Amino acid sequence: MKGFILYMEKSKFVLPEKVLLHNFDVQVKPYLTLDEVNDVAQKILECENTVQEEIVLNQYLLEACCDVSLFDGMLYETIKQCGFFAELQSTIVNLNDVYKYVENEKSINKQISNFLLDLSKVIKDFEKKIPKNAELKNLISKYETVIKNGNNKQ
Repeated sequence: MKGFILYMEKSKFVLPEKVLLHNFDVQVKPYLTLDEVNDVAQKILECENTVQEEIVLNQYLLEACCDVSLFDGMLYETIKQCGFFAELQSTIVNLNDVYKYVENEKSINKQISNFLLDLSKVIKDFEKKIPKNAELKNLISKYETVIKNGNNKQ
């Protein structure tokens, strides 16, 4: 449609307010900012196993989206087993962005790409150390002279 102009009501584009998790009577921010997505994904990538990844994610969500003081003195296992983390995660509308970020960084394509970039840097450094054609010909010539005439007659 040529000439069609869509006017949007900008007032409808606002960040959502905190929402109440009724089962726990806790207010939560239902999204992560782009910086928060990046931060938590980077922390997850530093983990050694999936258990650590889960703990890091849940701890981060508590700090970023909840009043963490509400959980003072509570054990992680208690908060997890009562279902709070599951409900919290289902409330975060862009949590999938974290999963996609981590999945992309761990993908075999990304790993191969990183390896090839590193290999390229090593090859470039090595190339600087290899003698150029003229230098190489000179070295070969000296080598041949040494082999034919002995070390003392260059």
